[in-house]
Amino acid sequence: WLWFSGHTSEALSEINEHKNVIDQISFGGYSVTANGTFAGGANVTLIKQLKSFGIESWPLIGCGSTETLRALMSNPDNFISSAVQEIENKDFQGYNIDFEPYDGKSTNQDGINYGIFLNKFANALHKINKKLSVDYFSNLPIWNLGAMNSSSTDYFISMDTYVQENSTFEAYLNIAQSKFNGKRIGVGMCAGTRPPPYTPYGPDPCPINAWTEEQLEERFQYLDNLIMSSKKTGSDEMPFSQINVWVLPVGDSWWKKIEIYFNRWGNKL
Repeated sequence: WLWFSGHTSEALSEINEHKNVIDQISFGGYSVTANGTFAGGANVTLIKQLKSFGIESWPLIGCGSTETLRALMSNPDNFISSAVQEIENKDFQGYNIDFEPYDGKSTNQDGINYGIFLNKFANALHKINKKLSVDYFSNLPIWNLGAMNSSSTDYFISMDTYVQENSTFEAYLNIAQSKFNGKRIGVGMCAGTRPPPYTPYGPDPCPINAWTEEQLEERFQYLDNLIMSSKKTGSDEMPFSQINVWVLPVGDSWWKKIEIYFNRWGNKL
């Protein structure tokens, strides 16, 4: 799973070159209006191009306002009906929700209501054989991981795990594993960099400095140990389901590791 944001020709070139290890692509397309309704439109040309590569499309639904999300969660039926009609019309595989209301207004009740909304939305999508994924941090009340886990959402993608520092990464992955079944966990990794200051606890924990070869190898080795330990014990429980990389294009050093380890694991990205 990778996110697509700008740099279209270079990103599409990487997708085409490495389509053997890519399963899903997410890209911008939709939002929530101030009164809680569904808005936007995904790029049909991109959806068709990805389909020709054998890759699923999971357009993103974004929102950064607690008040807007409250309007949505108090009356979700119109939003859900419109989203279901849109996915049927354009024939993509699922939605990726990326609600990040860093306005300081969310409460514990918002977190409970969010879980209820996710369940209703996911159930509606499942009726037409479509799916739902949710991006989350764990530093705001709206991301009540217990309430989210009680929903029928297909995948929960941790943005906490964007961090480059290993002990913090491992702690956040342990939090995800304590709340969600491994088959629903997406491990977010940030291939890009951001200007200082570094904010390891969100809202943007991407590194200031680019990953070195040694850092990438250490991170993938850690994930490899988790997978191989699970296979060795014959456990049906997976440590995680996906690696979710923000953001295309990711560059040769990342693709080298992805190709090596995904071929070893027998999975796609």
